[in-house]
Amino acid sequence: MNTRRIRTRAISPTHGLGVLVRLRYLAVLAQATTLGIVGLGLRAALPFLPLALLVGFTLATNVAVHAFIRVRRSRPEPVGGHLVNAHSSAVVGVLVALDVVILTGLLACSGGPANPFTVLYLIHVVLAAMIASAAWMWLVVVLSSAGYGLLFFFAWPLPAELGGEGHHGVSRHDLDAHDHHAEMVTSGYSAHLQGMWLAYTLAAISIGASVSWLAQALRLHREERGRTERLLGLATLAAGAAHEIGNPLATIRLAASELDARLRRDGAAPELIEDLDLIQKETGRAAAVLRRMAIGAGELRGEAPTPMTVVALCQRLESEFGRDRVCFEGSGLAETVHWPAEAVVQALSQIVRNGLEAAPHEAVRVTVASHGATLLWSVTDTGPGLGPDALARLGEPFFTTKTGEGRGLGVFIARTLIEHLGGRLVYRRPPGGGTQALAELPVRLAVGGG
Repeated sequence: MNTRRIRTRAISPTHGLGVLVRLRYLAVLAQATTLGIVGLGLRAALPFLPLALLVGFTLATNVAVHAFIRVRRSRPEPVGGHLVNAHSSAVVGVLVALDVVILTGLLACSGGPANPFTVLYLIHVVLAAMIASAAWMWLVVVLSSAGYGLLFFFAWPLPAELGGEGHHGVSRHDLDAHDHHAEMVTSGYSAHLQGMWLAYTLAAISIGASVSWLAQALRLHREERGRTERLLGLATLAAGAAHEIGNPLATIRLAASELDARLRRDGAAPELIEDLDLIQKETGRAAAVLRRMAIGAGELRGEAPTPMTVVALCQRLESEFGRDRVCFEGSGLAETVHWPAEAVVQALSQIVRNGLEAAPHEAVRVTVASHGATLLWSVTDTGPGLGPDALARLGEPFFTTKTGEGRGLGVFIARTLIEHLGGRLVYRRPPGGGTQALAELPVRLAVGGG
């Protein structure tokens, strides 16, 4: 598994934005209901105009974001939605941070730190950890802790109708300033509230970090399961193709071989013999394609690792692409490895083939470096290179930057094979331009390829 993906979110930003909008509608309903009960039922003396304005502002922003979602869905992103996801992630982070500010304003107008609803700060921390990125989550933690702290300096006191007397039923406004016991009650009450603020800050940090880590782990599990399911689908497709095409293809090759032998024996025209040679060559090529499909779909996972030299492996790549197209170098060429040969050749061939297609008139440089128990293969081409979005998506099934015959399965198959063998494959843009594939594999694999 590629640990570099740990930064991804557990819930996609696009889906998370819709969930957040629905939650904000529920929050507005709850806030309006609470204001109605407190104002009309209890007739408490609170600044209802600022409170109503804050609730109305929440509703207005939610309506605007809801409209943004509807417009975006009517115009889907043509390249797969990554730009839309980036916009949605930023909107989610801004909304959660804005809700923290709004909650601070609501609490400031209704008792400050004495308001028991200060616990709602934690909801925003959890939402940011689950939906937004880690950076937004930590920003929400800082904002909520700072907002909670400001309530000690800027807050409308709780009226008597809402229990503003303090924990001991003694009104702080009616306390005798010279009464030592009253001073202790007031001091203890303030210390208790400050302790709650400190406890909240520690809880927000621990809960935010824990939920963020769990959400990221869940995302990794879902991605791994998705890759496995896609691989199983490819295996089924390859098995069906081999069954449906392999048998008639073998019949054609056998008939062409018998016909070729008979024509040569009867002294047929050279043109006919050349045509039969072409048929046999092309059917052999088709059989090789079917074999590559089977390897790519994972049918050779049971192939046992066998000792082989890296030089022999490079010679197989040279025979496939030509010595003038692939240049090998590095300290790892002298290594002996224990690999399932066909699977590794298939994966490396696909990587080299992509490099040659990116720069059709230039050679691809392959550097093999030894790092103890692993070998690092660096395949660098001199093509135009790929942008950040394409590099991030490279390896997804059916994603391709090629025009014409590209199907978007080559890198996916290569990465799946390498990861199954305990390695990893990443692509990057080197400083000199072009594209560089870095394939890391253990020198010795256990029996069964794992």
